Amino acid sequence: MALLFPAGYQFFDTNGDPLAAGTVRFYITTTTTDKAVYSNKALSAAISNPYTLDSSGRIGVNIYGSGDYTVLVKDSAAATVFSRDAVFGWDEIGDIDGNAGSSLVGFIHSAAGAVATTLQARGRLTITPQDFGATGDGSADDTAELQACIDGADGREIDLQGLTYKVATTLSLVSDTTIKNGKISFATGSDSDVLFEAFGSVGTQYTLSSAPTKGATSVAVASATGLAAGDWCFLQSTDNWSATDSGKRGEWVRVLSVSGLTINLEQKVRITLTTAYTMYKPTLISNINLRDLTLTGNGYSGSAAQYALRAYLCKNVNVQNCVADSFGYAAFSLETVLGGSVRNCIVSRGNFSLGSAYGVALTGGCDGISVSGGRYSYLRHGVTVGGTFITNYGITITGVNTMACSDAGIDVHPNCMGVVISGCMIDCYSADATETGDGITAQGAGITIVGNTIRGWTRDGILAQPLTSAPAADDAWNISNNVLANPEAASGADGIVFSSEKGTGNSIRSLVINGNTIEGESATTGKGILIQNTTSGGPIRSISINGNAIYCRTQGISITAANLELIQDVSITGNTIEIVSAAVPVIEIIANADVSKYLSCVVIGSNCLRGGTYSVSLSNSPARILTAGNLYQGFATAATVGTFVATDGTSYST
Repeated sequence: MALLFPAGYQFFDTNGDPLAAGTVRFYITTTTTDKAVYSNKALSAAISNPYTLDSSGRIGVNIYGSGDYTVLVKDSAAATVFSRDAVFGWDEIGDIDGNAGSSLVGFIHSAAGAVATTLQARGRLTITPQDFGATGDGSADDTAELQACIDGADGREIDLQGLTYKVATTLSLVSDTTIKNGKISFATGSDSDVLFEAFGSVGTQYTLSSAPTKGATSVAVASATGLAAGDWCFLQSTDNWSATDSGKRGEWVRVLSVSGLTINLEQKVRITLTTAYTMYKPTLISNINLRDLTLTGNGYSGSAAQYALRAYLCKNVNVQNCVADSFGYAAFSLETVLGGSVRNCIVSRGNFSLGSAYGVALTGGCDGISVSGGRYSYLRHGVTVGGTFITNYGITITGVNTMACSDAGIDVHPNCMGVVISGCMIDCYSADATETGDGITAQGAGITIVGNTIRGWTRDGILAQPLTSAPAADDAWNISNNVLANPEAASGADGIVFSSEKGTGNSIRSLVINGNTIEGESATTGKGILIQNTTSGGPIRSISINGNAIYCRTQGISITAANLELIQDVSITGNTIEIVSAAVPVIEIIANADVSKYLSCVVIGSNCLRGGTYSVSLSNSPARILTAGNLYQGFATAATVGTFVATDGTSYST
């Protein structure tokens, strides 16, 4: 129903005179087929068509119609005055109210090539909580209104308009949710609540007919029903990746094609599974984006243990330019998440008295997640990677700044492989004297730690502590071009520690520690670089320690074989080392006291060594040690002590 012409509407001829006794005819638009018109809104009282005007050229009744019309106006002699196509009406109130009015107003952008649309269509490209009745004043509870907005967004960006919203209970996110530009207070939420929650499900389980093996390009299933090209699945087993934290082996895979009961994969299987292996096709929540938000939790002491975001079994989760303060457990927790990023966020004040307090927590088998930029302070860990569900893989942590973290600025637990930590600034100084910690702790497999700056650590600047059963081919480490300076004055504050605790027979096959700058004078007994396999450790082979500049209190480089596993094929070249203590050697090689051959084949050459009792000291007769071209200065007792054996097996004295 629409009002075409109101009663009293007047028509004029081309001379401007009233169109006395003229006629108005209504057609289906752009045709000459009559279309009915009416005198009432209900469109039940039809009037004559054509309609005859009175002596003053006026319409005597309201004329209503449906849709649009072609209108033909003639004078009393039946001569055409004018004709118009696509004439539509309006309904006094209804056509211009919030339900329909904007659909009647056109809109076109001024740019060349722009396409015409309506004001309604243009306005609905974005959505705000105010569309659902939120106040955004920071006082009224806007929880229900925000949830309605999330549920109704249908992929459109939710713009918080720069306002502040009070939320009391969890907001559940659905796929294709983007929330931006505003502040949310969760201070009235309960201690263990989650502000934003996106939870997928494990979905359908598929029985595997045989064990997935490393390098395989397919897996065999008992039934392929429901599987199709492009599906994301994860493999899982009860095999330990690390007995230390009960981490299980498993990984994400993507279906390339299905051929009967053979599932061809886009990439090769990374990890061999042997026990209780299975595959799941999860139901994922996809495309979650939080941008330019300021989020406040309920505190960082007592029993406060909130999350700002908890995403589980999701794909493509991205948090950008957000501020999160006083979330006791974790600000941004991604659990078994496939792809995503946390970029340029500022997170502070977690409840580390509970043993949590994380800025970013990546757990349970995250794959392809990037954490970059931002500042993380007064937490247990600025960034932590761990969990036990399946193995985390392909995590990059770049350009992150952590400050005053109680345990380690960046912490990588055992159930991880292929993690890169680069370009980060780890400032361990804390006003709380009871806090002691590392700069970076890494316990997974195949970790790269390059180009970071670490200051003020109290335990180890970098603690590399492999605790996995990963095959040697997957466990190459690179710790290079880091700057470590000014540790706290505490005993044992070593610079770089590599301590293999993988277990008998589980080896580290390649280890590079090159180009690092270590200044550790203030640590009373701290070493520059310490490499060891502990009583529970495995072999370490192919070690390069080259081009480091070290100034520290005790040993510059110390290599110790604590068990009957090999440390062999070591190159220590081009290092510049000065130590303050005159009671210990600059470079110290300690073989196992019982079986000396378990530390062998070490080359020490072209180093500049100053201080210490000895420049180079060998203990317990390690085998096949060669020194050549070193410069020894300022030693208290002698340049070297021990027996050195050239590569041809003959003994000689340096």
